[in-house]
Amino acid sequence: MKNILILLSVITLFASCGKDGATGPAGPQGNANVTGTNYVVTSGWTYTILNLPSLSYYSIGISDNSITSDIVTYGSVSTFISFDNTNWQSLNWNDLQTTSYSVSYEMTYSIGGVTAFIIPGDGNPNNSLIANPIYYKVVAIAGSIKKKHPSTNWNNYMEVMKVINQENK
Repeated sequence: MKNILILLSVITLFASCGKDGATGPAGPQGNANVTGTNYVVTSGWTYTILNLPSLSYYSIGISDNSITSDIVTYGSVSTFISFDNTNWQSLNWNDLQTTSYSVSYEMTYSIGGVTAFIIPGDGNPNNSLIANPIYYKVVAIAGSIKKKHPSTNWNNYMEVMKVINQENK
């Protein structure tokens, strides 16, 4: 009798398995403690000239709801820039383009978003700086994640992506 019950259980198990069943429900969302969002900026820059000699900049605001008051107070935001969506540079970054000309790429954040800045080194407008798409990655990191990964260099793109992948499994 015991063998018959085991045999029936095995038959029932295999009979209930199939390849053509309906798709199951969506799995749970990833860890909300680390979020990485990509943005492509193609237009919308504002050019500002300050009343100081040789100081002007381009700026644009980018909304990002993952930057909450808890992130601002206890966590941090790492930002990266790319001009080809493949090679990433941590912000803030001073790009020495020639021995006498540089461009600063900077980012600030506050609750609900970031502001990107492009600052020509000579203070003169240079529309070629904003002529092509610019890719940004904004990574909001909860304070608990920073504590959990104390040796992570949050300005290193590869290290930050490793943490995101670990935390969002």
